[in-house]
Amino acid sequence: MKMRLLRRKMKKTHESSLGFTLIEVLLAITALSIMLTLSYSTLSSLLSAKSIVEDEQEVERLELVLIKRLSRELQLASAGMPLMPPEGDTETRYTSADNLIGKQGELSNGLPGDSITFIGMHAGQSFLEDRSANTGLVQITYSLKKDPERAAQAPYEVFSLIREEIPYKRPFQEAYKKAIRFPLAETVESLSFEYFDMATNEWSRTWGEDKKKELPAMVRCAITLRTPKEIPKTISVTVPMRAKRRARR
Repeated sequence: MKMRLLRRKMKKTHESSLGFTLIEVLLAITALSIMLTLSYSTLSSLLSAKSIVEDEQEVERLELVLIKRLSRELQLASAGMPLMPPEGDTETRYTSADNLIGKQGELSNGLPGDSITFIGMHAGQSFLEDRSANTGLVQITYSLKKDPERAAQAPYEVFSLIREEIPYKRPFQEAYKKAIRFPLAETVESLSFEYFDMATNEWSRTWGEDKKKELPAMVRCAITLRTPKEIPKTISVTVPMRAKRRARR
């Protein structure tokens, strides 16, 4: 009888011990789940922060490249040197006062798609690559062009910012054959230029037409593009024209 009671007591003790073990396992699993959730949340936050930082760094890189290059080349714009005739009409001649042409345009997305053309002194790739045969002058154009492949993929319209450079030399037909064109950015949504007229103290969206000749006192540029995270970002700069300041001394 006593042995039977002792066995029952030992069985209850074993069952009780087993029950506590299962509870401990459940608690451990719960604690582990909480830790994994917190770790995942922390990792996600870190990755998100890293992605944001990388996005901002890419914007800063583009801003540095675009603005620095555009500003430098505009400040090297040459006053008194006429623009080259159009590629399809090389018989046309500009006067010595036709130094810069700024055209206002509108893209298919309804946003500004302007272009600018000017003569730059020692401002191009051609001068660096072939100094012996180069005059030191190049005609530079900034404009937007649509990329059919990218347009088919993106849910919104973006364009490529194209820089065109033509060595300033005769015959003009041969100069156009040496044109260098390459994209500076490929996710641009708009491009606008404004020109400050010292005669009227006003900004204008166009230049090189009517009485607006030679070089403006300043050029203001705004570029709106999509970051790698597809966030719209506007980069802007105002550039004083060095040649214009020298001409007024």
